[in-house]
Amino acid sequence: MYYHLQSLTPQLCFITWRNAAWNHSRPQTTFVDELTKLLNAATQPLYFLSDLRQGHLMMVREVRRLAELAKHPQYGGGVAFSDRVVAEVMVESFAAFAGQSNLFFHRLEEALARLEQMQPGVTAGVDWQAALEKAAAD
Repeated sequence: MYYHLQSLTPQLCFITWRNAAWNHSRPQTTFVDELTKLLNAATQPLYFLSDLRQGHLMMVREVRRLAELAKHPQYGGGVAFSDRVVAEVMVESFAAFAGQSNLFFHRLEEALARLEQMQPGVTAGVDWQAALEKAAAD
């Protein structure tokens, strides 16, 4: 699998990318299509946390499509974390296309704090160690 998507709460989705998808367009297109379906089915705003330490979208076309989803009425917000410079560049591209800022962080804790600014309580009660382990195992 190129990415792993977990619904941690009714409003919070955790996305973990693998580097294997960097050079393949189909998984990136499928990923944006899957998020579109999630948002279309949502009855309340969804928030997204992306772990981009091992991979991320690389196709500018798909980053632009992803940024269009920020206009969806059920898109609450999203942040990403990674230590990779190219991941930061892609998130900054997303932010520019979406007209947003302050979405990329180097550490999980910083990303969680930003999500809490967007929607207080959205990360409450989540066992992050278990979520990270599940994403690594799948």
